[in-house]
Amino acid sequence: MGNPTRRWAELLPASLGGRILALQFAGAAAILGVGSLCAIEWAARERDAARADLAGWAVHDAMMQALDGRAPSGEFGSSSVVVRHGPGPLPADFTVQQRLPAPPSPPATLVPSDVTLWLKAGSLSDRSRATLDEAPTTRTYFTLLSRELVALNRESLLVVTLPQGPGVLRREVSTLRFESPSLWRDRLPPVSVLLSALAALGAVFVALGVASRALARPIHTLASSIDARGEEVQVPPLPETGPVEARAMARADNRLRTRLATVLADQTRMLAAVSHDLRTPSTRLRLRVELVAEAELREALLRDLDEMDEMLTEVLEFLSHEVREEAVKSVDLTALLQSVCDDYADLGRPVTFSEPPPLTFHGVPTLFASTQQTHVFQHARKVRQSCRPTALRRALCNLIDNALKYGHRADVQLDAGGDAVRIAVHDNGPGIPEDEMEKVFLPLYRLESSRQRSTGGIGLGLAIVKAVVAAHHGRIELRNRPEGGLVVSVELPRSLA
Repeated sequence: MGNPTRRWAELLPASLGGRILALQFAGAAAILGVGSLCAIEWAARERDAARADLAGWAVHDAMMQALDGRAPSGEFGSSSVVVRHGPGPLPADFTVQQRLPAPPSPPATLVPSDVTLWLKAGSLSDRSRATLDEAPTTRTYFTLLSRELVALNRESLLVVTLPQGPGVLRREVSTLRFESPSLWRDRLPPVSVLLSALAALGAVFVALGVASRALARPIHTLASSIDARGEEVQVPPLPETGPVEARAMARADNRLRTRLATVLADQTRMLAAVSHDLRTPSTRLRLRVELVAEAELREALLRDLDEMDEMLTEVLEFLSHEVREEAVKSVDLTALLQSVCDDYADLGRPVTFSEPPPLTFHGVPTLFASTQQTHVFQHARKVRQSCRPTALRRALCNLIDNALKYGHRADVQLDAGGDAVRIAVHDNGPGIPEDEMEKVFLPLYRLESSRQRSTGGIGLGLAIVKAVVAAHHGRIELRNRPEGGLVVSVELPRSLA
């Protein structure tokens, strides 16, 4: 059997615009449905309120017929009132008894000696009883009583006891019971109906909000996936799911990365071939240079050959995909940086390493300690980090080499937080102009005024560093120190997907 969610998704329009239109139509239909139910309920209440007068007249006419000696039929007043003779047993669910004031009557007119109302719950309010006291006639009395019973929203049973004595024609008809199942019935009060309608509308809007989020989820997922992949090209293709627009975006991104991967692979193969072809004559030239008798000319030629080999090596290293192909490992970053700095220090280079500062916790005042306490853990911190260790070591070496060439020393600092680690390399050089901060990351870009060919490389060091940092989903920042020198800050997330 297929996935039910997938089957429902197949019923939706293919385009995002069509799905938005379908969502709008569904929302409008739901709102109209709730409104229609409310309108039907209010129309029924208005209809019952209008029929309440007929029920009151039917009660009055049935009572008058009984007083005249005629037995009223079981259904009275267009079937709106059911009349039963005698008190009879009351239903078990009628538990509330309320005696009502006697209706008014002109002199020498027979009126009920007792009017009793039975209810399942609730009772007539004092306002309703006062309204009955003000009724001018018996018919008005029962009309007002029927209206109050309709507004009470409770199933009601009206018991009328007829008078006994001289002048009464039919003594055996002494008690009448009146019921109106179509009018005096259990029904939600208006406030409950209003709250139910508001709750239904709230549920509709919540459902629309959830549906809107589900509608936008493929776009958000696609954007997150593209952002997470960053500049990498050797990645699995994005799934082409969702509306037509999302599938088109995923397809375009997959095609673009495939083309980029093909171009980069072609460039790498071409440069590898060029490198192989150049290294062969370079080796022959190096052998022939050794035969040059003049020492000064021989040393100059060898320097040129060394510089050419270095350029070829750096270009191939920058264009290779070794950074992204290296497996991600969890390493002791503190030990990794310490070993790199120790290697430079063993060669007599002015390179230092500062471990992360000790953990510090600030307590909060409590009932037992009213002052804030600070706890410092002095033991060494081991920072574990998921990274590509070989690529990260190469990037750090490039930063240290730059600091030594142009800043005469390198001070490496490490700090770690809950979400990221920060590596900073300080030097004592002239710094970099603010308008050149971003340009130095471009391949083959050099600052001619301060970094001469004789002391610097070909302009690929920082470009390689930026590629390594991007492969770790991190960021790199350059900042001139007020006291002089440059600070290169690298921030890497604690986890690498």
